[in-house]
Amino acid sequence: MKTIIVTMTLFLSLSSFAGSASHKMTFSTTKDLELVLSHITDYENSCQTGCVNYLPSVDRITVLRNIDYADDQFYTWTFVNDFMNSKFFSKVIITRSENEMTILTEQVGKSLGKRLAKASGLKSSPLLASTSASYHLINVNGETIITYNINVKFKGLLLNAAKKQIKKGIVNSANAIRKNLLK
Repeated sequence: MKTIIVTMTLFLSLSSFAGSASHKMTFSTTKDLELVLSHITDYENSCQTGCVNYLPSVDRITVLRNIDYADDQFYTWTFVNDFMNSKFFSKVIITRSENEMTILTEQVGKSLGKRLAKASGLKSSPLLASTSASYHLINVNGETIITYNINVKFKGLLLNAAKKQIKKGIVNSANAIRKNLLK
């Protein structure tokens, strides 16, 4: 009985390890706001091999056009194929004003993920506790200034031990996104 209690206590303490990683960058392009938006939201042409836009570790992104789809708010499904695979749903929200736009992408919670999996037939098995990415686009004197910010949270000893690899992955993805938007 003591072995079970010690093992369970050890498991609970190790599984409670939590961590996070984030990256932010700002850059500019001469492309107009709408063109930058169209590049950012060209999800289905963004992956690690054979796509127009290179995105490391991403095997596929699918836009769920048949589930609560609108031009400024929709769901995506992403398959990340890396040191550990992850399949998750995100909600994309686009807000616009005269000279600026914000694109927010947030991984959905478990219950909504299950509902979207059932409705779409796509599997939901997120590796990270949460993922949130935002682009803030602003037009200044004919230039579009882009601020990209990504934040991830994770739980568990294994992912906490891989924190440097997770941070490197989000930095590599951010750099690939910048390169895609500047080409």
